[in-house]
Parts: sequence; C-alpha cells; structure tokens
Amino acid sequence: MDHHGGMGLTSCGVAIASAIDGAVASSATAPDRLLEACDDIGAQIAVFLRHLVDEGAVTTEDAVRISTTLQAAVADHLVSELGKGTTPATDDSQMVPLLRIQRFIEQRLGDRDLSPATIASAHHVSLRHLQSLFQRNGLSVATWIRERRLERCRRDLVDPTKANVPVRSIGACWGFLSDAHFNRAFRAAYGVPPATYRQVRRGR
Repeated sequence: MDHHGGMGLTSCGVAIASAIDGAVASSATAPDRLLEACDDIGAQIAVFLRHLVDEGAVTTEDAVRISTTLQAAVADHLVSELGKGTTPATDDSQMVPLLRIQRFIEQRLGDRDLSPATIASAHHVSLRHLQSLFQRNGLSVATWIRERRLERCRRDLVDPTKANVPVRSIGACWGFLSDAHFNRAFRAAYGVPPATYRQVRRGR
C-alpha cells in the first residue's frame, strides 16, 4: 500500500469514527433519527471498504460481508448508547423498544416471511402493541419494512461492487416476492423503475 493509499484509509477511518460519535450525540436528542444516522455511517463504511478492495487488501465478496457485520455492530452500539440515556419518565420511553424492533427488522429485511405478525411473535408482544409502538411515531410496520427494503435496494443499485448483479436479484435479496411487485414499489418511491434508476445514476 502506498503513502496516498494509507492516507486515504486513515481519512476514511477517522470519518467513520467521527460519524459514530456524532450519531451518538444527535440520537440522544433526536432518537427518531437513529436509522438515518446508521445509513450515514453505512455510506462511510462503504467508502472505506472500497479503498480496501482497490488496494487489494480484501475481495469484493469479503467487503460485502464486512460491511454487513460492521453496520449491524454500529447500529447495536447506537441503540445501546441511546438506551443508557433514556428513562421511563421521558417522552421517549417507548423509543428504545421501538428502535430495538426496528433493528431486528433491519437485520432481516431479506427474509420474505418477515411480517408484522412474525415480528410481534419474536418480541413476545401482541400485534396491536407492535402497531401502537410504530403509530406513536407516525409510522406503520408494513410501510416501514417496505421503505427500508427499498432503501437497501436503492443503495445496491448504485453500488459499483454490485454493478453486475441483475436488478431482479437485488429485489429478491431484500425480500420482494416478484419482479412486478419490486418494480411497482420502487417506481412509487423514486419515480422510475429500478433498472432506469441504475442507468441514470451510472451516467452521472
């Protein structure tokens, strides 16, 4: 690894550490932005791993696995840090359980059997209670699952390391049961079909 490559990796590592520190601080006052913070950190991790791939330090396949592991660990850390500062007397007393459930969902977005009922069962709560946790924050379980799946698909569509992965495979990887369902949902969210979105972003 040359001097410039080493400096690039160091800069990426500093950026990731800074992003984590900032996310812990901002989540303490705005816990509803935790998943957004996780996405920001995920982007920094992706840059870091692309440096490693370019330098020949890891393979593309290893980079994908490392990225998944790191992002899960970071999210768990953020949820833990948020929980330390949350007491039953605060208005956010329901936020930590919600975030833990959201993290559970996040780790299983590729599971086609993921549903409000299976999530409620896994957390030993009623379906009504689960829906209530989300509704208090202006969300619904099914909509949140769909939006998170679509965001994961969108990120994969523009990821250079996944440039040769077929669009339908990306949709299937994140739990969409059919190409038609994936195309409809993606168009509704982003205004164009996933294949078009990928082509446009590649052309930039």
